[in-house]
Amino acid sequence: MVDDDTASRAYKLWNFAADLNDRSIDDVGRGTVVQKLWNAVDHRIRSLHEIYRLNVVKSLLGLPKTSASLDMLHHLGVVRPLILTNLKVVRNRVEHQDRGAPDANECNNLVDSVWYFLRSTDYLVVRKLNTYSLQSGRAVQGRPEREEFVSISVSADWGMRLYGWFREEDIIADAGDSEFGIMMKLDRQPERFGTGDVFLSGSVTPASAGLQRLIRDYFAVELPSGARIDKNR
Repeated sequence: MVDDDTASRAYKLWNFAADLNDRSIDDVGRGTVVQKLWNAVDHRIRSLHEIYRLNVVKSLLGLPKTSASLDMLHHLGVVRPLILTNLKVVRNRVEHQDRGAPDANECNNLVDSVWYFLRSTDYLVVRKLNTYSLQSGRAVQGRPEREEFVSISVSADWGMRLYGWFREEDIIADAGDSEFGIMMKLDRQPERFGTGDVFLSGSVTPASAGLQRLIRDYFAVELPSGARIDKNR
């Protein structure tokens, strides 16, 4: 579980903006609403950056060093950035140029949009997964009472360890290079039951091409399948 103050701080800023927006205010007041809304967004983004060590993720995903946290969250399928980027542009006009405060209707839209952004990322700041399991829905050959699965544990610096049952036809003993999906350094000898299933346990090699997909899928655990980003992105 993540510290509750970290998760709730963004809502304190949002509530201040929402309460102010409910009053009959002029353009100066609406400018303050925009500033506090951006403060809420910025706090949540910085919290996600710290909790999930996005500086490490940036390197593992091969993203440019100049990639902003918002761009990374978009790449990971956590956010859609258009509304948030627009909010930042409006906030910069208001704060640095003292102009361009939105009208009452646009302020209402921004208040609602930020609320949805916070709600959509609450699951990531309330708790952080250290391990999760995936099931294939198929029985292990020779062990009908046991279903094929893989458990994945994730360290603070994004080291990944996998163990579980795999179909033998999906395994290559020595890939030779990193063009294959997931390469593992085994920490125990493979175990076989029947003729088609192998139990493997080990760490994921950082050079694995499939590591990027594992990281992106991590952020979609417990979400509906349609919420996962396209595998080609």
